[in-house]
Amino acid sequence: MVIVITLVWGAVLAAFGALHWYAWRRLVRDTTRPGSLPRRAGSGVFAAGPLLAVAAVAAET
Repeated sequence: MVIVITLVWGAVLAAFGALHWYAWRRLVRDTTRPGSLPRRAGSGVFAAGPLLAVAAVAAET
């Protein structure tokens, strides 16, 4: 049972990561110049989002 749960969580995290990367690529990378301030800010927002979501869930318990 533990193996099944681990595989399901792995699939969910992989899907979440792929969708997150796709959204970053379309919204930040494709619309800004490399090294520019908007690209850095957008990348920061995209990096902070999942971290804040995990922190919110962890703080709830």
